[in-house]
Amino acid sequence: MKLKLIAVAVMSLTASASFAQTKPTCGSTVTELSHINWCAPEVTLFIAGSSALNDAIKSAIPDLFDISESSEPEASRKKIFKISDASTTGAANLNGSGTTVWYGTSKAGVFTTQKRLAIVYNNNNGSGAGVSLVMGPVKTTSARVSTNPIESNVIFVGPNKNAANTCQTNTNPGTLINDTINGKTYAYTNLVNCTLTKDTQADLAISDVRAQEIYKFYSNVPKTVKYTDFVQKPLVFQGFGLIVNWNMYTALQDAQAGTHLDPKCGGTTVASTANDRILPACQPSVRSIDYATLVARNNVTKSAAIFGLSASTKLILARRDDLSGTQSASNIYFLKNSCNMNTTLGGGLEVLDTETSSDKFQMTKYPTSKAVRDFADSSANATNYVIGAAALAQRAITVSKYNFVKLDGISPNVIETGIGGSFIPNGRDAFATGDYNFAFTAYAIYKKSLDSSLSDQSTLVTKLIAAMKDSSKHNVGGVAYLDGVADSGEIKQSKVNRVDGNNCAPIMKM
Repeated sequence: MKLKLIAVAVMSLTASASFAQTKPTCGSTVTELSHINWCAPEVTLFIAGSSALNDAIKSAIPDLFDISESSEPEASRKKIFKISDASTTGAANLNGSGTTVWYGTSKAGVFTTQKRLAIVYNNNNGSGAGVSLVMGPVKTTSARVSTNPIESNVIFVGPNKNAANTCQTNTNPGTLINDTINGKTYAYTNLVNCTLTKDTQADLAISDVRAQEIYKFYSNVPKTVKYTDFVQKPLVFQGFGLIVNWNMYTALQDAQAGTHLDPKCGGTTVASTANDRILPACQPSVRSIDYATLVARNNVTKSAAIFGLSASTKLILARRDDLSGTQSASNIYFLKNSCNMNTTLGGGLEVLDTETSSDKFQMTKYPTSKAVRDFADSSANATNYVIGAAALAQRAITVSKYNFVKLDGISPNVIETGIGGSFIPNGRDAFATGDYNFAFTAYAIYKKSLDSSLSDQSTLVTKLIAAMKDSSKHNVGGVAYLDGVADSGEIKQSKVNRVDGNNCAPIMKM
């Protein structure tokens, strides 16, 4: 039986508008839609940063909200609402696609008493943007401030200057959403859309790498920032990989069949079937030196020829924006940037970070991991080659979709057994054991001052971090845990890590 977080019938547009006009009694619990417009949260936590760790953040929600089924009547049952940004500013600056707000009653035991709680999460532009909202000053105001990072502008719950907010239920067909958290399916009867925004300082940043390893920050972060003024807590060991679109996947198979791959995987002399193409043992490989050549800012001609393919087909590098933690991980792994760009030893290479387009090559940046994957799957690119870095996920090889490739002959997500093989559960075994090393320690980052005095925010930060790290409560794909809980039946704990969580250090056994 599905646990209903929002057990409300789909409303008509008239009903949606009317709930904003009737002021409810704002108690300590959230039971109805009108609370969204009239009842400001008693506690709000704003999380910003990594889009790659979206599932890990979502997995912590049951530790913060009261989502227990009860025998209470529907009208008085505690509910949690999932709210989206439908503002014009959100559509313009892409916060709309990156922001989720959960609003409900806090779980018993989180605070001394249960309270109305809102968790705001914005992953637009990734880790660097999130850390910029924590480390740099943000002027908090209902008016948009040009010096604030755009990701600070998020929707809010509760009244606007003593008037009801304008949030409404989305009654369009197909709005039913199912979230799977910790193996349970939570059914939202409908979405709620809010359109009013304000600039807000983030309480917590989730980053794919340490703050000092991020490629770029916003200008609001002082160049003299002291990292020692911030707490950086390791969360999980996170895997990454290279994805290519289906056209490039099959082209690599054709180029490698008969040498690195079995002849039946492709090639010009043996006609392979679609079933052969998706065999784990037919997963093609990309050399790290070739991808490094592609993403470095140098004078090497950029084309598909770098990967041993015909330069007549356009190659598109779909990479994350400069603020992205995934991009920072890619920069560190392939180019040693930003680990040793400014040392006397050198060795780090400049990154190709200017968007460009020609007949043979195009480089385009995207604000979230999902946007990179969607671009690779776009029918508009069916005749091009597309490649880019992305966080690992539990995903079978699929015809006509993006797929992970081997890196230097090592697969991040499949186990070969002859020509057959199998898929790695949760996409973690290869990097958790050290066989595959495109992986980094992810962090939660917040101001040290939050630890100096007990507050609702410090309580939430502590509990959310603990929940994200807790392998006994969830099983997020693409990450390996560092909490030391004994594995049972499958690998969940990482057997390796970057030395002292320093992502510029080598991977070693723990």
